Amino acid sequence: MGNTITINDGLKTYEIKNQKGELLGEIAFNPMDENIIERYNDGLKKLEAKEKEFKQKKEQTIEDVIAEDNFIKQTIDEIFNAPVSEKFFSIMGVRSVVNGKFYFEFVIEVLGRIIKEEGNKQKLAMQTTPPTMQTSWHTSIYSFESK
Repeated sequence: MGNTITINDGLKTYEIKNQKGELLGEIAFNPMDENIIERYNDGLKKLEAKEKEFKQKKEQTIEDVIAEDNFIKQTIDEIFNAPVSEKFFSIMGVRSVVNGKFYFEFVIEVLGRIIKEEGNKQKLAMQTTPPTMQTSWHTSIYSFESK
């Protein structure tokens, strides 16, 4: 095999545990993907719109429920640009009720908290990095000496 280039893509792995501390699975995504906040907000809007549409139906068939569950899973995967829903929802159904909320709402809240916490860490790291280190990358990469 040829040479290998290894890059840090920011991917982080998070364990999914229940309240007893039992490992239920793992998910991996980049919580600092520069577009994740936009995708998160857009995903929330899509889910709210779908909920309104679903509630307006006079009767919901099992097919309607399955379609909405699949929409929720797909939207969560789009937010995180990774197949995180398969891990979360293999544990419990999308609309299982936990403490008066749907399970998927807890999933979204937890993942939103992770994004916020990681964002705060990165912001702090950038504030403590000397300005020359933050901006020198573009000048060093693209400056060439001509002879």
